[in-house]
Amino acid sequence: MSFVQLDYLAFLLLVLGLFQFVPVRMRIAYLLVASIVFYLHDQPIYLVLLAVSSLLDFGVGLGMGRTQKQRTRRWLLGCSLAGNLGLLGVFKYAGVFLGDSPDPATDNPVLGGASSLPLGISFYTFQTLGYSIDVFRGRVQPCRSWSQYALYVSFFPQLICGPIERARHLLPQLTRLQLLNPANLSLGSRWILWGLAKKLVIADRFRPLLLEVFHHPEGVDSLTLLTVNLGLLVILYLDFSGYIDIARGSAVLFGVRLVPNFRSPFLATSVGAFAGRWHTSLISWLRENLYRPLMRMRSGALGILWINLLLFGLVGLWHGARWTYILSWGSAGLVITLEQWARRSRRTREGPVPRRGALLPWLFTMLYLALFTAGFYSLEMATATANLRSVFGGGMPSAESLPFLGRLLGLLAVGLVLHGAGSMMNLVQVWNRVGRIGRTAWFLLLAGIVLRFQVVEIQPFDYFRF
Repeated sequence: MSFVQLDYLAFLLLVLGLFQFVPVRMRIAYLLVASIVFYLHDQPIYLVLLAVSSLLDFGVGLGMGRTQKQRTRRWLLGCSLAGNLGLLGVFKYAGVFLGDSPDPATDNPVLGGASSLPLGISFYTFQTLGYSIDVFRGRVQPCRSWSQYALYVSFFPQLICGPIERARHLLPQLTRLQLLNPANLSLGSRWILWGLAKKLVIADRFRPLLLEVFHHPEGVDSLTLLTVNLGLLVILYLDFSGYIDIARGSAVLFGVRLVPNFRSPFLATSVGAFAGRWHTSLISWLRENLYRPLMRMRSGALGILWINLLLFGLVGLWHGARWTYILSWGSAGLVITLEQWARRSRRTREGPVPRRGALLPWLFTMLYLALFTAGFYSLEMATATANLRSVFGGGMPSAESLPFLGRLLGLLAVGLVLHGAGSMMNLVQVWNRVGRIGRTAWFLLLAGIVLRFQVVEIQPFDYFRF
């Protein structure tokens, strides 16, 4: 059930409407049933996987709560790691080793000729595993309510594509579910409309035009192709962040605040900063559970290089078992290491790194991202290498390509201004100042734009294939 289909709107309104009459003690169970129905709509057979993963970590958490013996707790954590990563490995990666052909709907190899990758498995696996790790480290107490824990794993607004929630943030909120109130209705509907506009009006409209150039780079000049590559990364951002906006808007209608998954990534002035601002729930999960423990064991500059290559290689592998994903994210690990070495060297020679203009670092970051997209948006190495050959050998823009390049650069410039609006002003304060009439006018305008300019052929969300 896609967020951009009418059946999801009907489902959300029905669940929300009936929720207003559910007794307090039954609200968790009610939303759990609604979440199960939501998942059953698309892939009923894979509900078993979701149940197995949930039962495993719920039992692991209870087991850890009953003993202080570190050996037993480590054994239980090992069961969680083996079970969760085993399921993820079998259903996401085993098809590669068995030689299965890619699934036509997702372009990902899948096991046994299944019709599609289990929806949400990359997200809820990390969420359940994160719970066991947090209990092991004493960050959260074991959840004693099965229905509350099951809802934590399967809460329908964030089940399929996240954000990847942490137990200490989401579990307490599930005990304080709220009936609909004007503040949550205003915020939730605003986020939902904004997400729909990103997806239906912009991302799905411009993606085919850019992909046509991306997949046929022959004869395209270097600057145009670099701009197209960067534009495709912007489209991916609009698609994924649009999903997150709808997820957060849907959740807040029930009084649940999901974590934001992006922090203005295209304002970053380094590749490391961009990585930290993109898919923040995944990056923060890896930083907390993998990067920091490894950094405590590192030794010198080569240790930092090895850790970054491992971490970002795993990020690429998380996206899919393709060399294009692994190498593109691995290159990010290499560039981030070089940035860290440079900062450390300047700090050693000059003391604190002086503040300088951010334009050149920002331009370098955007240039790298355009090259990064050549690999990340390619399903095959041949596509990536053809794109990069044209980037480095395409020459200067011609008179025929200048109009297209100018329009594309103009759109990206407008998007960058809108992207940075939250950093340049307090949007919440502006929203409150415009008054009820202004807010109503904004809602009507945005709803009208979505209804009038949405594309006819709606595409699946990009992160469904990850």
